Amino acid sequence: NYLAYARELGFTHGHIWVSPPKQGDDYIFYAHPETMVSKRMGLLKLKEWYEKMLEEAKSRGIVVDYQDMQDEYKDIKDIDDIPVFSGDHWASSIATKRVEAQKKEDAKKERKGEKDDDDKGNDKGSSSKDDKDPSKDGLLNQITEEMRSMRNHFIVVTLQSDLHVQGKPRIKIDDPVPRYSNEFVDTRSAFLERCQMYHWQFDELRNAQHSTLMLLYHLHGMHKAAKAKLAASTAAAVAPLGAPEPQPASAGRASASTAVSRTTGGGQPHSRSSKIEIAMHDWSTLLAHANDAANSQTWALPPDDLFQRILAQINRSKRDILQEKYNACLNPNCSPQTRSVFIRVLKRIAESFMTCLLQMQSGREGMPQQMPSGSR
Repeated sequence: NYLAYARELGFTHGHIWVSPPKQGDDYIFYAHPETMVSKRMGLLKLKEWYEKMLEEAKSRGIVVDYQDMQDEYKDIKDIDDIPVFSGDHWASSIATKRVEAQKKEDAKKERKGEKDDDDKGNDKGSSSKDDKDPSKDGLLNQITEEMRSMRNHFIVVTLQSDLHVQGKPRIKIDDPVPRYSNEFVDTRSAFLERCQMYHWQFDELRNAQHSTLMLLYHLHGMHKAAKAKLAASTAAAVAPLGAPEPQPASAGRASASTAVSRTTGGGQPHSRSSKIEIAMHDWSTLLAHANDAANSQTWALPPDDLFQRILAQINRSKRDILQEKYNACLNPNCSPQTRSVFIRVLKRIAESFMTCLLQMQSGREGMPQQMPSGSR
């Protein structure tokens, strides 16, 4: 297991944050079985589960011992002796308490300065005690008290005896497994966001199986080949828009009439095939723009005229949401991350619509006789 692996690498301690998610929250996987939602573990129940697991690991010789954080760090002399991890509770708590202590010290110095101005000419001044930096002892006492009140939230696992006790120097640990990066699983939040975006749910067995297959599909890059194939099919399908096929002379007037209707917005209704061609041109243009924005990581928004034509082809509920997101991304203060999420959403919608339109163009039986409503 993971603790055994960490021990073999040379780590001496492991740290567990016992923090059950709140009702309805998802931490890693999107959507959970109903039994997990209705019978959610509380804090003490989850801690008991961890302790049973650690007792088993202890019996197998994987861990030496375990204890709560207060017992482990009861003899520390400095606040910097507390290990801090990215996203950890203590990283935020210690930083906040340091800022508060600094503000109090600054206010104290300001009051002292005003007093010195009033007592100008007094050679005695103030005691050296007033000139001390923010008290580390005070911060340490605050953190120690917080540890006591949260002792059920943190478990420290001793994987092997401390190297200092053994008289051995500490060494830097290099993971023998090379680091691989993938936008889907680089961080917990990124994975959860992708699952929510693509509706990869784990609430039922069939959903979990499908979600797992789709995750592997993207992790191994198979979606890139599929997108390249779709792009090639799109290019072939859109090409006739620029060079219409020759038609018999008898159909000349009808063709001219259709062209006028398409370009001038006349009252003649579009044929189903022309609607599909126009829609495919718009969606393929949007897809190409989204791909370019994603590949270059500029996350540039599509032109407004193109975006408005796209909005006209989807249902009202999604139209309002996308327009709101588009307007938010136009704000100069919008972060690149927010724009990247919006571009990926547009890319996914464009891929879905292109697939549907290609099926409609192929004349597959049972396809609806109207434009897709965007309900997918």
